Formats: sequence, structure tokens, C-alpha cells
Amino acid sequence: GENVSYGTLHKWVRHWLGKPNKCEQCGTIGHGRSMHWANKDHKYKRNLSDWLRLCRKCHIEYDKNLQVTT
Repeated sequence: GENVSYGTLHKWVRHWLGKPNKCEQCGTIGHGRSMHWANKDHKYKRNLSDWLRLCRKCHIEYDKNLQVTT
């Protein structure tokens, strides 16, 4: 369903989209904790087109910019 925990939703995204290995923002290639799945609108729905592959640095900037605009 739609009502899942943050961790469970990220597991679902990894199941369908795999582990991110290249940042869509800066092009950095990495593995493990250096690469993240970032939710575009922060509504955390089961919508696979609503996720970005970002490195840790770009993820922090993306979230910071989203907070400023909302």
C-alpha cells in the first residue's frame, strides 16, 4: 500500500530501480552510502518516476533548495 515507512519505501525503490551508482545532478559515480535515492516532491509515494539518483552532496543541496522554495 501507500502507507509504508520511509525505510520500506526505499527498499521498494531499490527493488524496482536498483542501487543508484551515478548522480543525475553532477555525474559522480559511486556506490553504497555515497549514492542515494532522493524523492523529488518529498511526498514519498510509490511512484517510480518521482525518484532521483543523487550523490550525498547533491542530495543535501537538493533537499535544502526544496525547503527554500516550499
